[in-house]
Amino acid sequence: MMKKILFTFLTVCLALTVQAQDMTLEEVLENHFEVINQEKRSDINTLVYEGTMTQGIEIPVKLIIKRPGMVRMEGSVQGKVFVQAYDGNDGFMIMPNAAAPQDLSDEQKENMKDKASVDSELKTAQDKEFDMELMGTEDFEGSDVYLVKVTKDNGDATTYYIDAENYVILKARSKTTVQGQEVVGETYYSNYKEVDGMIFPHSFDYKNAEGQTMNQIMIETVTLDSEVSDEQFARPE
Repeated sequence: MMKKILFTFLTVCLALTVQAQDMTLEEVLENHFEVINQEKRSDINTLVYEGTMTQGIEIPVKLIIKRPGMVRMEGSVQGKVFVQAYDGNDGFMIMPNAAAPQDLSDEQKENMKDKASVDSELKTAQDKEFDMELMGTEDFEGSDVYLVKVTKDNGDATTYYIDAENYVILKARSKTTVQGQEVVGETYYSNYKEVDGMIFPHSFDYKNAEGQTMNQIMIETVTLDSEVSDEQFARPE
C-alpha cells in the first residue's frame, strides 16, 4: 500500500514538472498579463502611488508616472522636500536646501527610465524588444516560480520570479553596472490588491546582494488617470 501511495505521489510530481517544463515564455507572459489585467492597464495614461518609505525613519513618498515615459518621485524629510524627475529626456533632482536642481547621473537616469512605465515591467520589456528568456522553474520561499530573465540593450539584466500559481511577480533580481562595478539588488513584491479591476503590489522591499533590507515602501493609495501636468516632470527654471 505504501509503495502504491509513493508511486502515485511521484507520478503527480513528475506530471507537474513536465507541465512546468512545457510552459513557454509566451504562455507565462500571457498568464501574467491576464492576471494583472494588462489590457486595461494599457489604456491608463497616469498612475500615482502614495505611501511611506522606511529607511531608518518613515518618509512620506509619492510616485507619479505618465505616458510616454515620464516619472516623478517626491517626498519630505522633517518638512524638507526632495524630488527626482525624468521627462523622457532630461533628468534632475532637487535636494533639501540645495540652491538649484542638480543633474541626474547616467545610472540615475537609467533607474528613472525603468520606473517610468504605467505597464507591467515585463510588458515594457516586451514592447522594447529586450532579450527575454524563460530560465526554468525553482522553489522560492515555498512557492514554485518561473524565472524570466530580461536583458536590456546595455547589458543590464533582471530575473523575475513569477508565481507559478497566481502569475504575479514575487521578486526581481537585478544586475547593473554602476561606475564600472557590477551591482546586484533584489526587489520583493507583495500585498497585491485589486484597483479598478487591475492587480497592483502594495509592498516593496529592496535588498542588497547580501539580503540586507535597504528600504521598504508601503503603498497606501493607487490613483488612476488623474490630471497630471507635464510641467511636473520638467526642470524648474
